[in-house]
Amino acid sequence: MRAAGNPAAFLKAAAMQNDIKEQLKQKGYEMLNYTQEADGSLAVNANKLHPVTLADDKQYYIPIPLSLQVHVDAHDKITALNSQEDEKSLESDADHFVRNLADNQEIGGDGLSSVPNATHHVDINEDGLPVIRKKRSRMF
Repeated sequence: MRAAGNPAAFLKAAAMQNDIKEQLKQKGYEMLNYTQEADGSLAVNANKLHPVTLADDKQYYIPIPLSLQVHVDAHDKITALNSQEDEKSLESDADHFVRNLADNQEIGGDGLSSVPNATHHVDINEDGLPVIRKKRSRMF
C-alpha cells in the first residue's frame, strides 16, 4: 500500500527517514534524499562534512557529495554503510579546493572578511558547525 494513502505507513516512513538521517549525521553525513532498493537497502545521496583548517587555524567543513548504499535492520538501525566513491581521494581534492578558494579570497562570512567576489560563504548549520557552501558563480 502506498504511504500517501495510509497515514500510519506515512508516519512510519517519516520516522524511519528521521532515524536514518540522525544515524548518518552521527557518522558525519548530511542525508539529502534516498530511495529504497528492491533488496531492502537504501540508495542515499548525502554530503560528507569533511573538516578543513584554514590560515586562521579555525576548523571549517566542506560538504563532499556521495552516493551511499545503506543496509538497515528490522529496527531501522544501520548495519552496513558503503560509499560508491573513493572518499579519501575526494577528501584530498576537497582540501586542495578549499585552500585554493581561501588563497584567492573567495570565501566570505562567519567572521571572515567581507569579500565582494566571494563564490562561497560560511553557513552555520543546525549543529553549529561552520560549513563552506557555494554562494554564486563567478562572473568574468
